[in-house]
Amino acid sequence: MNRVPAECFPPSEIIREELAARGWDAEELARRMGVGKTLVHLAVSGKLRITPGLAERLETAFGSSADFWLNFQESWDQWRERPLT
Repeated sequence: MNRVPAECFPPSEIIREELAARGWDAEELARRMGVGKTLVHLAVSGKLRITPGLAERLETAFGSSADFWLNFQESWDQWRERPLT
């Protein structure tokens, strides 16, 4: 049985929540990830999918596993593509 959650959130929302909880801005996250601010702004705005490389950098910055981020992206993609009934 394939369960579909009633509501799902994009990874970008979790990234924003993590930034707020830690008191970080995009510049701080970019520094911790070893990337430019543009990449972080794209990820925070939801204009960038979580790829394996990005997931590894988020793992480094936040301490959450790369699999967490990849699974979150996959869940979001599946939820958005579900047929509306």
